[in-house]
Amino acid sequence: MSLVLSVDRLDYTKGLVHRLKAFETLLEKHPEHLEKVTLLQIAVPSRTDVKEYQDLKEEMDQLVGRINGRFTTPNWSPIRYIYGCISQDELASFYRDAAVALVTPLRDGESHCIKECSAPPR
Repeated sequence: MSLVLSVDRLDYTKGLVHRLKAFETLLEKHPEHLEKVTLLQIAVPSRTDVKEYQDLKEEMDQLVGRINGRFTTPNWSPIRYIYGCISQDELASFYRDAAVALVTPLRDGESHCIKECSAPPR
């Protein structure tokens, strides 16, 4: 099983919705990846009092539900979605286990995720 890891603040500039739709397209067009690739999407809460961010969270929840509903088997779910903060130890463990780090901002400055993913294990 290959793990694709994606870690971002829940922010429209991060391309999260596009990322989920692209993963769905991958599963549709390449069914040989079913039960072989899992996307772990970690979305850290951001600006939770702003309506647009609340709407984005709702859209993410619905997309994850739709994709998992379409492709889940008794032994596998295509997307594991964590909305919340995780510890540095947990994050380091996910980075070690991931085959791919998926970083797809629509607009962004410097991405710390890329530095974290490429850092040597301790």
